[in-house]
Amino acid sequence: MTPVTDRSFGLLIAYLLPGFSALWLWGRRVPAINSWLATAPQHSPSVGGFLYVTVSSVAVGLVLSTLRWAIVDRLHHHTGLTAPKWRGAEDGPAIGVYQLMVDLHYRYYQFYGAFLLLAVGLLLSPPGGELGAALRTASGRLWLVALASLFLAASRDTLEKCYSRTPSLWAFPDSLNSDRNEPMTNGGPHDACGEGGDDAGVLLAVDQASSALPVLETAKEEQEKASSSTEFPSA
Repeated sequence: MTPVTDRSFGLLIAYLLPGFSALWLWGRRVPAINSWLATAPQHSPSVGGFLYVTVSSVAVGLVLSTLRWAIVDRLHHHTGLTAPKWRGAEDGPAIGVYQLMVDLHYRYYQFYGAFLLLAVGLLLSPPGGELGAALRTASGRLWLVALASLFLAASRDTLEKCYSRTPSLWAFPDSLNSDRNEPMTNGGPHDACGEGGDDAGVLLAVDQASSALPVLETAKEEQEKASSSTEFPSA
């Protein structure tokens, strides 16, 4: 069995889990979709059915990620959260540090942003059945508003951390930046491979990233060792 890594877990919460949740909620309205997810107790789920639901969940998750980029990203950017002016470099350590920032912060932002959209969607258009009836009550709507507010705050916090902890590794003077400073849908800069710009600036980013990566990897290893060595007292 393949172990769960930070990268695979990040992709799971960024695309698969939001997509499956949206698919399940959509199934409350569309019986055909609900039949994909439902399994009779006397029948075991088939491999084909599992793959079908997985691929569908990833597809829906990508659609949610696009909507999150078009709505939530711009909401944060227009309310004071400024994306850094950055440019990457074709260097292993620099790419490694950037990927670490994505795994530690941006994947969680994608999760919170997607579930923010789901909460708002449920608030505007509750599904049918018992779930929809519960969400149409005053207490149900209050819970949805609270969840949406929580996801909004969490998404802003994780995106702000991703932005604030990345410039020291990737930022350049304004004169060296591309005019396309808006991040792509996956959170990366348009010039992540260092097209154009000044060679001295690229070397500076590479040097900073090379010195920072071992420190981050060491801290991560120490945290994993501490977690694995934690002993719980017996009752």
